[in-house]
Amino acid sequence: MFSFIRTVAGGNLLLTLLTLISGVILARFLNANGRGELSSIITIVTFISTLSNLSIPDYLVKNCNKKITSKIFFIISIFTLTISFVIFLLGWYSNLYSKTTCLLVYFICFIPINFLSACYLSILQGQLRFTDLMRIKLLLPCLSSLLIVILFFLNEINVFNVILVYLVANAFVLVFSFLSVKKIIDYNMVSSDFIEVITNALKIHPVSILVLISVEIDKILFVGTFDNITIGNYFVAISLPLAMTNLIISTMQTLLLPIYNEYNLDKNFNIVTRFLFLVVFPFYLLCAGVIGFAIKIMYGQQYFTAATIAPVVLLGLYFSLFRRVHAKTIRCLGLESIFLLSELLYVLLAIASFEFLRVMNMLTLGSAILLLMFSSFIVFVFSFFMLFFNIKNIEFLSFFSYKKLISDIRQIKSKSLP
Repeated sequence: MFSFIRTVAGGNLLLTLLTLISGVILARFLNANGRGELSSIITIVTFISTLSNLSIPDYLVKNCNKKITSKIFFIISIFTLTISFVIFLLGWYSNLYSKTTCLLVYFICFIPINFLSACYLSILQGQLRFTDLMRIKLLLPCLSSLLIVILFFLNEINVFNVILVYLVANAFVLVFSFLSVKKIIDYNMVSSDFIEVITNALKIHPVSILVLISVEIDKILFVGTFDNITIGNYFVAISLPLAMTNLIISTMQTLLLPIYNEYNLDKNFNIVTRFLFLVVFPFYLLCAGVIGFAIKIMYGQQYFTAATIAPVVLLGLYFSLFRRVHAKTIRCLGLESIFLLSELLYVLLAIASFEFLRVMNMLTLGSAILLLMFSSFIVFVFSFFMLFFNIKNIEFLSFFSYKKLISDIRQIKSKSLP
C-alpha cells in the first residue's frame, strides 16, 4: 500500500512541477497576448474533446476487465473526427482570416488522438498499473518542455509552433499508451461490445459534462469575454494556485486510502475536515501573502496584473477544494445528487455574476475574480452543511482542535481508524 502511495504521490508532484515549468517558459516567451491566445485554444479544445468522447474513458476505468474490442476505439475515433470536421467547417466559414480560428480548428482535428490516449490510460488506471500510468503521464510534460526549450534556442517560439509541439507530444503519448495495453485488446470486432460500452457510457456522460463545466466555467467565461492579454494574465494568475490545489487534492486522496472505511464515514469526514481547517487553510493564507511576489519572479513584471489577482484566486480555489476532497464520502453516502447540485449551483452563480457585471457595465478582471470567489464560498457553505446534516457523530468543535489533529496523524501512520 505504501509503495503505491509513494508512486502516485511522487508522480503527481513531478507531473505538477513539470507542467508548471513548461507554463513558466511559455508565459515568458509568448508574452501575455500570446499566452492568452494559446490558453483560449486549449480551453475550447479541452471542452469540445470531453463532449465528443461520450465519457468512454470514464467507463473504461470501472470496466477495464471486460472484453475491449478494437471496434470500440475505431468507431468512436471516427465519431470524434466527424465532430471535429464539422467544427472545422463552422470555424472556417465564420472567420476565414482569423489566426486564432485557424489554429483552433487545426488543433481540434487531433481530438481523436487525445481520445484514444485517454482510453488507453483509463485501462491502465482501471487495472491499477499506476507505475506505467505515471510514466506515460510524465511523458507529455517532459517531451513538451524539451521541444519548447528547443524552439527557444531556435528563436521559433510562437503560438503555432507550440500547438505543433503539443500535437507531437500527444502523438507520442498515444503510441506508448497503446503499447502498454495492446496485449489485452481483442481485435475481433464484435458489435454487441460496442453497443454495450456506448449505452453504459452515455449514462454517465451528462454527469461528466456538468463536472467539466463546473471546473472550466471560469476559463470559458473569460475566453468568451476578455481580450487575449487579459486572458493571458488570468491563466498565469491561476497557474500556481491551481497546481497547488490539484496537488493537495490528489495527495490527500492518496494518503487517506489506508484509513478510508465506508462504514466510518463520520470519522473520515472529521479527519479530512479538521485537516482542511487547521492545516490547509492557514497554508493557503500564508501562500496568499507571497504568491504575488512568486509570480513576478517566475513569470516576469509583464504579469503584474496576474500577481495582483492571484491571492484572491487562491482563496477561491480553497473553497472548491472542500467538495473535491470529500467526493468519495459524498458517493458512499449516496449523495451524488447533492454533489451535482453543488456543481450546478456554482455554474449558475458564475454565469449570473458575469451577466450582472455585464449589465451593470462593471465587468473587469478584478470584479469578475471577486464574484467568482464569492460564488465558490457560497457553494462551500452549501456543501459543508449538506454533509454536516447527513453524517452522524459530527464533532464540530473538534474541527478546530490541534490535539485531535495530532491524533489523526498518528492514526494515518498506523493505517487504521480506532
